[in-house]
Amino acid sequence: MYFRFWTSFRGANPTFIDRLCSEDQGQHASWIIVIEDNDDVPGVGGGSFWRSAENADTAEVSFTVADEFQGQGAGTILLAAIWEHAYAIGIRKFVGYVLDENHVMLTWWSSLGAAHVRQPHGGWELTLTLDESLLPETSAANSLRHWLAFIRAA
Repeated sequence: MYFRFWTSFRGANPTFIDRLCSEDQGQHASWIIVIEDNDDVPGVGGGSFWRSAENADTAEVSFTVADEFQGQGAGTILLAAIWEHAYAIGIRKFVGYVLDENHVMLTWWSSLGAAHVRQPHGGWELTLTLDESLLPETSAANSLRHWLAFIRAA
């Protein structure tokens, strides 16, 4: 949770959870992955975007994947789902903020061709253009292409 929210949590704030889970007229959406019929695992992960007030074609994006599911493609599936949702409502760029020590996320965004800008307070601003033709020829980008095609065909 620290890498996603840049702070430690002791419990979930109900107001924050409501905000996260409520779609807001094309300004915000969240997608989650759950395993049906498995009460032992409350969820695999989630991804969200919030449209920028300054740039209507840009949205801040965030992901959280449970530790036991990291490295298995859940983040890529979530990215594909929110990419398609956001693109359908006119969003053309995702921006994410990542801490220096979150090497996994920095590497993943790099492998997708995201631009990196160092932030003065520390961490990175990462920008991913939602244009499949701009994705590099990497394993991560190829996996994203696969899931985008899968979602479009569904």
